[in-house]
Amino acid sequence: MYIKKDVRLRSLCACMVPALIICCDFFNSIKKEIIITSGNEGIHKKGSKHYDGEAFDIRTYHLSKSEISQFQSYFRKRCDSCFDLVIEKDHAHIEYDDSEIFEEFP
Repeated sequence: MYIKKDVRLRSLCACMVPALIICCDFFNSIKKEIIITSGNEGIHKKGSKHYDGEAFDIRTYHLSKSEISQFQSYFRKRCDSCFDLVIEKDHAHIEYDDSEIFEEFP
């Protein structure tokens, strides 16, 4: 795993560790390095989960379309509904989303 210079993961919440492990496992399986490009540093949109340590980004522009599709499938099969995976132009955004948990408890 490579962490881009100036990326801060020190404040990453423990709830994000399973998602990070699953991402690492996938990249290992295709023999490509996982590159973390953002934690809770930098500028993100208002309300971003990056600021709360509940999101991280990984580089994807070195993956083929097929590998990105495989990654999405791999991630969704192994992560529960508490995580969102959003594929952007050059990276994947992974965040903790507990909204479904709280919907069950009015």
